[in-house]
Amino acid sequence: MTARVLPLRQVMTIAEAAEAFLARPMSETTRRSYAQTMARLGALHGDLAVPALDGATLDSFAVATWGACAPATWNRHVATLRSFTAHARRRGWTVGVPLNVYRSVADGQYRPRAHLLASRPLRAIINLL
Repeated sequence: MTARVLPLRQVMTIAEAAEAFLARPMSETTRRSYAQTMARLGALHGDLAVPALDGATLDSFAVATWGACAPATWNRHVATLRSFTAHARRRGWTVGVPLNVYRSVADGQYRPRAHLLASRPLRAIINLL
């Protein structure tokens, strides 16, 4: 009898996670809105493993993609990213993505929050395990 080693968990890519995120039950209007954000994230980071997605990546992605947009547009996309990262955490696909990386804005000043995680030291400890 030959033993077979099976992986405990498959590492999901951003593209796969985005597809699963959009497959959840939601209104068609919400799905269309979320799909716009996820298409942009997937186009730039689709091959990246979900656990590799961090606050700095989300900061630079959001600012580069929607930094010059109206506050309502910024807020909509940031809300989608928050929902996506919360979904990924609930599914156990990642532990390192902060849920509230950005401030919603009303005045046109785009202010990514300081990363709320003490995740850099925490991530270093986790990586040692």
